[in-house]
Amino acid sequence: LKEIRFQSQLAGVRTQNLTGAELPEIHESSCLIYDDLSTAELRKLALSLLSLKRPVLAVAATREEVGGLPGATVLPLKPFGKAEVRDYLAALTALPQPPEALVDELLRRSQGSPRFLTELLEELIRRGALFDENGRWSAETLEDLGVDFSTARASETLEAALAQDFSKLDQPAREVLTWMALHPEPVSAELLSEVSGEEDLFYWVLELLNQGYLQRDESAQRYRIANPYLKTWLERQTAEAEARKRHAAWAKAFAKRDKESDEALYHLGRSGEGAKAREALFELARRLSRKGLSQESLDNLRLAEPLAEGDLEAATKIRLKIGEELISLNRVAEALAHFDKLRDEIKKLPSSGDNVKLKVSAYEHLGAAYLRSHALEKAKASFHAALTLMDEFPGGDLVRRLVNENYLGRIRFLEGDLKESESIFAQSYARQKKELSAEQQRGVVNNDLGAVLMAQGKHAEAGRWFAEELEFHGRNKNEVLQARCHYQLGEIRLALKDFAKSIESFRSCIELAKGQKNFELLLRAYNGLGNLHHLRHEYAESLKYYERALAIAQRIQDFQSLAGIETNIGGILNNLDRPEEAVSHLKVVVDLIASMGSKGAYEQYFLCSAKLELGDVYRRLRDYDAAATALREAWQLAEAHESLAARRFPIRLTQAKLHADQGQADKAREIITALQKEKPDAEQQIELTKLLNLLESGGAAREPAVTQAAIEAGPRVAQGSVYFSPVAESEYAKLLQLTRFINAETNLDFVLKSVLQYALELSGAERGLILLLDEREALEVRASINTAVNPNLTEISSKVAEQALQTGEMVESDDASQDGRFNEYQSVMILKLRSILCLPIHSRNKTVGVLYLDHRYRPGAFRKDRYPLLQAFCDQAGIAIENAKLFEQYEKAQAELKARLEKAEEEAGHYHELLGEGAGKLPTKYAYENIVARSKPMYEVFKLLDKITETNISVFINGETGTGKELIAKALHYNNKPRAQARFVAINCGGIPPNLIESELFGYKAGAFTGATKDKKGLFVEADGGTLFMDEVAELDMGLQVKLLRALQEGEV
Repeated sequence: LKEIRFQSQLAGVRTQNLTGAELPEIHESSCLIYDDLSTAELRKLALSLLSLKRPVLAVAATREEVGGLPGATVLPLKPFGKAEVRDYLAALTALPQPPEALVDELLRRSQGSPRFLTELLEELIRRGALFDENGRWSAETLEDLGVDFSTARASETLEAALAQDFSKLDQPAREVLTWMALHPEPVSAELLSEVSGEEDLFYWVLELLNQGYLQRDESAQRYRIANPYLKTWLERQTAEAEARKRHAAWAKAFAKRDKESDEALYHLGRSGEGAKAREALFELARRLSRKGLSQESLDNLRLAEPLAEGDLEAATKIRLKIGEELISLNRVAEALAHFDKLRDEIKKLPSSGDNVKLKVSAYEHLGAAYLRSHALEKAKASFHAALTLMDEFPGGDLVRRLVNENYLGRIRFLEGDLKESESIFAQSYARQKKELSAEQQRGVVNNDLGAVLMAQGKHAEAGRWFAEELEFHGRNKNEVLQARCHYQLGEIRLALKDFAKSIESFRSCIELAKGQKNFELLLRAYNGLGNLHHLRHEYAESLKYYERALAIAQRIQDFQSLAGIETNIGGILNNLDRPEEAVSHLKVVVDLIASMGSKGAYEQYFLCSAKLELGDVYRRLRDYDAAATALREAWQLAEAHESLAARRFPIRLTQAKLHADQGQADKAREIITALQKEKPDAEQQIELTKLLNLLESGGAAREPAVTQAAIEAGPRVAQGSVYFSPVAESEYAKLLQLTRFINAETNLDFVLKSVLQYALELSGAERGLILLLDEREALEVRASINTAVNPNLTEISSKVAEQALQTGEMVESDDASQDGRFNEYQSVMILKLRSILCLPIHSRNKTVGVLYLDHRYRPGAFRKDRYPLLQAFCDQAGIAIENAKLFEQYEKAQAELKARLEKAEEEAGHYHELLGEGAGKLPTKYAYENIVARSKPMYEVFKLLDKITETNISVFINGETGTGKELIAKALHYNNKPRAQARFVAINCGGIPPNLIESELFGYKAGAFTGATKDKKGLFVEADGGTLFMDEVAELDMGLQVKLLRALQEGEV
């Protein structure tokens, strides 16, 4: 109706909003709009309209079923179905393939209403609930994290519509919905009838089901309110006293079946029955916590807290549990503030009796919060304070003593003292099994003996320990600790290379963690699967799991896990021959850990691993200084921390490879000899032997990069000790793609760098340069990789480059220092160059430069079967280089001309001012007679208009009301002949309702919203080829401004 009203007003038709079916007095063509008429009123209106003599458009809306009406067209409107929601979602977000789970939930919450669907989506997008940090969504991430619809509250318009619909229901139907709104789960009609005391309630349940207010679980014959927003609204609308009364009735009904059930506790806790309600809420919170549902547990504890007023022991117990849940939710800062306040309150208590227990518990929980935030010294002090209190008042709780001792063992573990940590955990575990009952043992869940055994490589022993723990927690139905045991068993079986059982354990962990919303454990399990596939060289599959883990770590801001995952991704990208991407991921780890205050064992491990991986990446990139620095820093970490002992072999091996790549065979052999003395395992010995064979053959240690194609094609074929493969079709395809790219590029420096990068990749050279002829016809270095060359070219063989330039033919040598052709070239002898390849760069039948490649340490570094491909590439590059040089010269000339023109204009303006002439009389390219202006600033505006009138760029006109913005726009339009043949369309963005402006600018399809009976072109399309002037554009909604910016940038709507 609003759209029809707006369109009528735009067309100049008088529009009236009316109630009832009465006709107003009509003197001219009119549009009459009636909302929410009954069928009887519709028929009366239709008959009245037939008697009118003047043309009238009457539009009426009704909720009732309507048959035929005389002289009227009936348009039945229906809400969106699933297909329409999916299409609408894809169109609104410009992202394809919306996840089905998201589509289903949006349909359920919006009830298919396009308006409510739009409001809901806008709220979710605004709160960042749909997309990741890169503005994308993925089915996997949404599956793992879900969409937190609690962040998107119902809009006022939606709540008003819900209230209106609810008010029109019969009283028994409203009663059914009110009772159901207070129960969190689906319920049977029989139980609902018992709770409400209504015998004929089943009829109303079916009636509500038919009207779409309820949904039914067919298998269990249970019902729930279909729209969660209606349920939430009804909960808020129910008065507090009335709600307590209804909760008490629910509690009584469930207590008849099982007074200890979760349902009975839920309603008893909300019944307002004092201490009973408080205890019910606390017990329910404890159960939810054991299931990993920390947020739900916290919600119940918040309700219990005010019920403990005046009971210090009960209040402290609840507040300690609140802090525990805040830690579980990774809200560490909030937990610390909570515990600090609680500790100050408890300090006031005398240290006797039950007060000691409260103090011990407070210190324990505060220490756990410090531990979670990596403040190890503060955590240690808190746990020691708890143990000191227990020593001063003997006969205390052994469970609490063991828990605090285990925390101290955890700190020792994080500090890298594995032996002391193992001793603490082993003694604690022995006392736990010997001195505690099975029920008491359930309270000691922080013994990390298995993790310490794993860190020391005692995998079989650790496996047995976690298997026993899994069985124990299974008997006690502690799903959180079961999931943790599954994860640890997955890691142990991975270390033992039992891949099948490892996958089984990780997947069991994932299934439990998803149900608990335990995102920390979920990301660790995904990371474990990534490690597994990485170890099996299934890099694509590995990267998929790492990216799922990374998305979770970013969302929950788990920076420690993020560092580990980024390290793993960096390693994969290195293997996939994507070194620049690998460097970016690995530098994130280094910077992230550097920003942390204290660094525990995990942080030191990730930092060491990132440095090691960076060293290998730089080695492959031939940045040997950076590689040496990274590996030296990794070694210093590994030597300083016993927990990093396992990292020492790969660091030293990579250092040996680095020496081999640099031609320092003796240093490489020295490291290999030292490593062999340390009794390497079978796999390590294979790596050492492989490197020795390469050194004996005079080769470098740089491995061929693993590409996506290689992953799919399988292993390469080895010839001797060096890997070779024929020129694949993919190389030609890549060459063609790069040729197209550089021929379209006009930045000469970028073209040269691209050419050089590909040449090094294809040839395997250590260094590379491109030398072009300068104005004096002398060779000048214009681009280089892995070398810094001075103007005298003393770091390369300039003679070889000049020979290629003069002959126009390729110059190559497998070992230049032993090649008689180069005996007279002093540079070859002085630099001890080995492999040299110099190719001429041709363009327009002349040689314009050379591509110079060499390897100072390795003879026979270049593949002869790649020479034709390299020369063909050089010839294509020559054309691109000449094109870029011409464009560079053109830009330089244009800049000079522009500078001269601006100077001349400035001088002319100065002379006109001296002569006292009005600025309005100064010459301009176009006529601006419709703009009254005499000042010099306006003349500057006209000069700017002269420059841009012939272009098709978007123009932003800034000025106060009445300063002539539309006149400027019209001048730009009518002074351009092609544009003047098309339309000049003006729109005041501030004068159109926000919900209509988008359809006015961009148009819409028939059926897109209420009243859209046919396709409508937007003003962008109407002004195509001409000018669209949007006045007061700053009044637009920010979301629409983003769409507008995209349309202007892309030139498409």
